[in-house]
Amino acid sequence: MKTEVVDVCSAILSDGADVHRCAAARVLGHISTSQSVEVLTKSLLDEDPDVRTDAAEALGIIGDPSCAEALMENLLNDPDSDVKKAALAALIGMKHKPVIPLLRKLTVSRSEDFQWDDDEFYTEGWDSWLDLQLMSIRGISAMGVEEAASDILTAMADEMGQDVSQSGIASLATLGEMGAVAMELLLDNGDARMRRRVAEGVAAANNYHTDRLIAGMLTDVSPRVRQITLLSLDAEDARLEAMFDDTDSKVRATAVNHAGHKFPEKLHDLVVDLDPKIRAEVFKVIAKQPQLFEGEKLAKSVQKAIAGEPEAAKQAALAWIALSGPKGIKGLNHTVGNKSIPLGFRIGVIEAMRKAGEQSIPYLLAAAGDDERHLRLATLTALVEFADTNPVWPNAAGEGLLAALKGELVLPPEEEADAEETEVVEASFDPGAEAEEQEIDASMPLIPESAPQSTIDAILSGGSNVDEEPQEPEEIVLSEQDERMLALSKQPRLSKRKMSLESTVAPHLDVRRFAARLLGGVVNSEVTAELVVNLDTDDSEMRDSLLFSLVEHGERTGALPNAAFEALVNILDTQMVDTRVIAVRALGWLAGDASDEVLHKLLSDPEDFVRVEAVRALGRRGVADDAVVACLTDSYLGVGIAAAASIAQHRGDEAVAPLVDFAFKNDGVYRRDVGKLLGTYARNAGVKRLLEVLEDEKYRSSWLVPLDALAEVFQLPVEIEESKAAWAVRAPNL
Repeated sequence: MKTEVVDVCSAILSDGADVHRCAAARVLGHISTSQSVEVLTKSLLDEDPDVRTDAAEALGIIGDPSCAEALMENLLNDPDSDVKKAALAALIGMKHKPVIPLLRKLTVSRSEDFQWDDDEFYTEGWDSWLDLQLMSIRGISAMGVEEAASDILTAMADEMGQDVSQSGIASLATLGEMGAVAMELLLDNGDARMRRRVAEGVAAANNYHTDRLIAGMLTDVSPRVRQITLLSLDAEDARLEAMFDDTDSKVRATAVNHAGHKFPEKLHDLVVDLDPKIRAEVFKVIAKQPQLFEGEKLAKSVQKAIAGEPEAAKQAALAWIALSGPKGIKGLNHTVGNKSIPLGFRIGVIEAMRKAGEQSIPYLLAAAGDDERHLRLATLTALVEFADTNPVWPNAAGEGLLAALKGELVLPPEEEADAEETEVVEASFDPGAEAEEQEIDASMPLIPESAPQSTIDAILSGGSNVDEEPQEPEEIVLSEQDERMLALSKQPRLSKRKMSLESTVAPHLDVRRFAARLLGGVVNSEVTAELVVNLDTDDSEMRDSLLFSLVEHGERTGALPNAAFEALVNILDTQMVDTRVIAVRALGWLAGDASDEVLHKLLSDPEDFVRVEAVRALGRRGVADDAVVACLTDSYLGVGIAAAASIAQHRGDEAVAPLVDFAFKNDGVYRRDVGKLLGTYARNAGVKRLLEVLEDEKYRSSWLVPLDALAEVFQLPVEIEESKAAWAVRAPNL
């Protein structure tokens, strides 16, 4: 089969149109035979520079050293810059040693050893040598030419040339001892920007010769250089110990984040560091590995830190619960509903409860109806994690989420006063927790008592000092333009179904909707059934959330119960296109064949996206009949390519003829996609049909379509038998 393709492409390279010769060269680049190399080597002398460029690139893909001398000739004597670049890239990829002297020359100058297009700068406004210079610098690194380190330094010192310092330093860092010496010179004599790039080069390269530079960079006057350097070291490196005492707070914070778990003794002092960002990093390390930080003294220090700057306080809460266990949760639980405490801290407590384990579930359930939407979402998300990871069903978190879905966890305001307390929402507090609460309260308020120094301080502190006389707020008069901008700012700006955290929705409604969406992550038959039961709702947001979750259940289990059929069909009557699309997607996962008739009708739906989803849904059900084949001619291209993918997967060789015909539609926009499908699902039959097209003169003007499709076929190593087997595993067992 390869031989036939090479023969056809060789003939096209001889007398085809220039665009077809280029495409034929690309095809041959993916067929590694000696005949391909021979034909492509001859094409390096083609009259069209684009063909010579594609031939050089194709030879670079093959990597056969027999063509190296011909590529050297193009590099030296071909005036076209694109040809030179393609030839140089191919030679570097082959590691052709005779090109090394040329790399060194190109690194330092526009050498007269090369033939250049003297009119290039005036016609295109660019000197192609600049591109070749950068390629040569990188090529020196790729080929490990240590003695060329001096050439790179020369290029970097050329004040009249382009700035090659970034590529130059990256290359020097890989060039052994000589590269290390060159970088040492740059470190001693360079400005802060140069020293930073040296640090980045040392960090990225695996060159033990540069290790001697690290001591100097760890004490560099630039904090950024010190940061980059310490991050390049192994977390256990003894040289990092001094960085925990660095004068720059960002460096200390970086050291804590990078290696704090290897130097736990250094973190004891940093628990009370003046910089809240450092304290936050310390608390993160403690929370992740509390076993490294035993001792009542440290625990007390962490507990006292649950005050002041909100982010540090939040991380301190996480660390304290990690150290103190369940009693820490009980001690902090009462802060969740305290509106005088910053929201970030309260959410941090929720996060701490999530990390503390399933003993947190009662407290999470109790917090689910909080007035803050962000906190409600964080609470329910934590419950989903517990419900999904617990192998036992039913479990407390799952039952709580189902109660939320039914509207039983958070009741409407008029019902709350009369409702009896239930076991689901009530947290059973240990009497010993009161002492813990008092200890936490002693460190409140979280915001310092000193007068705020800025507007944000005033906002966080809840207003001015209580000793000051209350003042009437100054009236703010908005212009007409200000009013319009304010109105625009309040409009919802949602994309990809993300949940907005700014909402005036009542908590009892919000919790139901959140639960409906998040239960997609809790997959079992009881939850699926409950999602189906709730589909009959007038709440469009609730309905969409239920649909998304059902689709997740279908994707994870391979089938949804037939009980959902009637509700899904009814939803299709809505005018909301997005909702209909999700409903169609869910229909594709229903067990049995009840959905097939509905999905077939939807193939002629007026909405483009609905038709696309109907094709895909039928494909998931293993249906790629003549009705789906007819979708290849749909007015919307998205429907056509969805149908192409489906029939390729399910019809194999029978799909070849319609797929090749589809490849020609709309100026061949999907020719490469069709090539990939043929290469995956009908390789041999696909190649045969594409060759037939290339031998048919009536298609001559459109040869680019089969040639580009062939190039995609031969890029894929997958054989048809393997692909069919893989698809059989992925497809639902319907």
